[in-house]
Amino acid sequence: MPVARWTLSPDALRALRAWLLVPGHLQGGPLFGTRQGETLHIRFVARNGYPIQPSACDPLSFDGSYLLGWNDALTAQSEGSCDWVGQWLMSPDRQLPNLMTDLAWVGRAQEMGLVDDLHIIVMLGWVEGQLTTRAYAYDYDLGQARLVMEGEA
Repeated sequence: MPVARWTLSPDALRALRAWLLVPGHLQGGPLFGTRQGETLHIRFVARNGYPIQPSACDPLSFDGSYLLGWNDALTAQSEGSCDWVGQWLMSPDRQLPNLMTDLAWVGRAQEMGLVDDLHIIVMLGWVEGQLTTRAYAYDYDLGQARLVMEGEA
C-alpha cells in the first residue's frame, strides 16, 4: 500500500529546525521511523555522513555502513522497530526550493532508488519565516512524483 501521508516527531522537527538556522551548503540525510498502513511516522533524522566522507558533498549519496549503523542504533534505543523511510534535503540558502527544483531532486532520488511508493523525500526550508515542507513519493504506474500530505504527529 503506497504511502499517503507522513508525520514528523518533535525530536526530528527540533533537529531539522536547528540545521535550518545555519546557512551553508546543500544538506540532506536519511529519515528513520515506522510505517503504519499508509502513514510514515518519521521519528529521527540524521545528516548525510561525516564531514570527511565523500557523501557529505552530495546530499543524496550515503555510505551504506553509516546508514546501517544509524538504523541499528535507533532500533536498539526505540520501542519496536525503526527503519529507513526516506531522505530529507535543504538548500544552501535555507529557503524552500521551487517546484521545478523539487521535481529535479525527486527524479534524481528515484534514479538512485531512494524514493518510491514506500519511501519519501522531504524538501524543507523557510517560507516567510515559517518552516515549510513538501514531501514526495514516486508513482511508478504514472511514471512521476506525487505529493505526500503531512498528517498530524
